[in-house]
Amino acid sequence: MAVHDAGRAAVRDGEKVVVVGGGPVGILIALVARAAGAEVRVVELSAHRRLLAEELGLTTWNPADDDVPALVGQWTGDAGADVAFEVSGAAGGVNTAVDVLGVRGRLCLVAIHPRPREVNLHRFFWRELTLIGARLYDRTDFERRSPWSPWSPWSPTARFRPSG
Repeated sequence: MAVHDAGRAAVRDGEKVVVVGGGPVGILIALVARAAGAEVRVVELSAHRRLLAEELGLTTWNPADDDVPALVGQWTGDAGADVAFEVSGAAGGVNTAVDVLGVRGRLCLVAIHPRPREVNLHRFFWRELTLIGARLYDRTDFERRSPWSPWSPWSPTARFRPSG
């Protein structure tokens, strides 16, 4: 799923990526984006989840204590993130994901929201943002063999080497 999500958002080498929601899916997306060459930050309320992400070498921010848009501004030289993944499923997560994006940024909506959410459409207009939906995966995600995939037969860290 994370490979599919990163592919839908067209994450590229050198981009700044913010993952809002550091649960299992969010952490996997962050790892795939990092493996694709992006600089990644994870926004997560849970101290336990932040610790797990940090143990995996990811930088985390706590939205309860940190001004996340200001931190993104410092990190990006006020340009904003290239890509934000909304994986939290919370209204506040949607707002954060929209607020951190720079001009022509891409918001990939991964979480399943239980109800419609309000979105700052003025910011979408003003920054020419793109909204991308990501649902599950498709066959090509499994067939994809890239050097940054831990399951790639070319990966020096691969534990499982697919046959064929």
